Amino acid sequence: MFPHQSAFFNSNYAVVRVRSKVMLAVHKLMSVRLFLVPLLTREEKTKYSRTFPIHDPSDLPHVILAHLHHCDALVAYDEHFQDTPHLVPYLHPDEVFTRL
Repeated sequence: MFPHQSAFFNSNYAVVRVRSKVMLAVHKLMSVRLFLVPLLTREEKTKYSRTFPIHDPSDLPHVILAHLHHCDALVAYDEHFQDTPHLVPYLHPDEVFTRL
């Protein structure tokens, strides 16, 4: 199970209800539309690298792919993705969980 979600439920619900709430959360997470996309090619990375100002170069492929594939948001604990909100919105995992 997802540690952050389990901790949220354990601190907000009676122990008896935690399992049912966790199962509902998992069901909701699994019903979200997800798309798998191929890895970025070297040519694509070179072509788009100057378009995306981001401090951590290891995050660059994620931003490029999310933008090219019209993702609704990047969900990550890494706050470097906040550098490009005009291209791809950034959400912390806790934000996604509360929006579901």
